[in-house]
Amino acid sequence: MKEKTVDVAVVGAGTAGLYALSRARRKTKRVVLFDGGPLGTTCARVGCMPSKMLIHSSDNLAGARTTDVAGKEIRLAGAEMMDSLRAIRDRLTGHVLKRVNTLFSDLLVPEYASFREPMVLEAAGTLYRCRAIVLACGTAPVLPPGWRKSEGKIVTTDEFFELPDIPERILVVGAGFIGVEIGQALARMGKRVTMVEMTGSAAGISDPEVEKIFLEALGRTVDLRLRTRASLKDVDAGGVEVELEDADGNTTAGRYDLVVAASGRKPDFGRLRLDRSGLKLDQKGMPEFDRATLRCRERDVFLAGDCTGVRPFYHDAAGEGKLAGANAADPDNLRRLPARVPLAITFTRPAVCSVGTRFEELAENAPIGGALFPDSPRGVADRVEDGIIRIYGNPGDGRIVGSEMAAPAGEHLAHLLAALIHSETTVEKALELPFYHPTYEEVLQDALGDLMKQLKKLKEEKL
Repeated sequence: MKEKTVDVAVVGAGTAGLYALSRARRKTKRVVLFDGGPLGTTCARVGCMPSKMLIHSSDNLAGARTTDVAGKEIRLAGAEMMDSLRAIRDRLTGHVLKRVNTLFSDLLVPEYASFREPMVLEAAGTLYRCRAIVLACGTAPVLPPGWRKSEGKIVTTDEFFELPDIPERILVVGAGFIGVEIGQALARMGKRVTMVEMTGSAAGISDPEVEKIFLEALGRTVDLRLRTRASLKDVDAGGVEVELEDADGNTTAGRYDLVVAASGRKPDFGRLRLDRSGLKLDQKGMPEFDRATLRCRERDVFLAGDCTGVRPFYHDAAGEGKLAGANAADPDNLRRLPARVPLAITFTRPAVCSVGTRFEELAENAPIGGALFPDSPRGVADRVEDGIIRIYGNPGDGRIVGSEMAAPAGEHLAHLLAALIHSETTVEKALELPFYHPTYEEVLQDALGDLMKQLKKLKEEKL
């Protein structure tokens, strides 16, 4: 068997892997990149971008407009729309492929790599002895227990965007951020969507006031069934037969044209043979690693991107990839991840966002300010039905520390709050900023004003 010696091996050519390779090449030319799957990154192929195109088309249909994301005339949410969505998706992935072929084609081994022994990878009949390794192998969708895929009838979110058409009766299993985005978009297109979730929550919301508003909004577009288990009974040419069981043990039968399994994703370590890596693994088979430096215990193996299981978002994957690549190329001078305000956005209607400290992480006496969107001047003008923002403060120094919201234009308000939290701005200082009328930022202003009242009340109680 052939053997090669490299300074840095990167496993996975997704967002984190490509950034890691780019940074490692600044220090050494002896690098190699492994990926045996389709190139183009999860974000561009099956994640962030195609889902937003679907949501854009659903907005147009729900608003009685007649063009899709490409500006193409559409009458129904069906084959023509899916073809258009894929065309734009392929254009986006083409940009990634061009980058790989232009910058890294001589470094890419288009095969899956696995550990032969500690710090030795095997791929395409060659052993690669590595001084350092970056594992950026991404994630794979999880099927609920007892379920199996069936082409065109039971699909994960990885296969959803390859469907030739969208049928009428759809079951979405899972109400995490992926499930609620796809499920609500399909319902806004006029499809009959049932969504089931084993827990009592949706979209990862931890603030009960925000959750209440969002569930009411979601329930107006989909048949939402929380604390419900879905079991596969049969699949045939006529569709998928499913049994739904609620928390009280009551069961109902349903038949659907399509089931979308959106039950989450898990690190895709299956082909790596981690049992031969020499890495210390936890009870779930996950390598133990330092979240600050991304280095695994006792070896110069670094994790980056979705497979870390920490925050599965593009900006986090990019930052982790850069750090992992730099540390792998210079493991004697380990850098640490810079402090970054946690930011998560689910592009539903209304958008669900969390910034900084979440409600479930607050101390018992933490002050909270809130405001609603429907009665705001901009909300009245836009005929907004739902929306709430809750902002959390530090009772000691009056700083803004976090927020959860279900809000129109939530993605923009969340970024504004992230900047305020990052700069350690107090509520009092934030209220000195200009708030233009009529904008949704005025609702943020109202919530900050309410939070200021709570802070003053706490101060008075201490006197």
